[in-house]
Amino acid sequence: MVVRDKTRESASSMAMGMQRNAIRRVFLIQVLHWLVGPPSRGAGADRGRDFNSGHWIPIDPSIYFIDHLPG
Repeated sequence: MVVRDKTRESASSMAMGMQRNAIRRVFLIQVLHWLVGPPSRGAGADRGRDFNSGHWIPIDPSIYFIDHLPG
């Protein structure tokens, strides 16, 4: 769907001198972002839960303004 919707933009890019292979690479990279993005976001969200699970690094509150750092 994205490639079909972008025919005008790819035609104008070709008119400005961009080669067909370069245009194909742009669309390939876009497809790869669609494939890699959701699993990456899921892994990042899962990793964020690990940080919020209560693992704390204690530090001396007489020296710093806080008494712990998230682990």
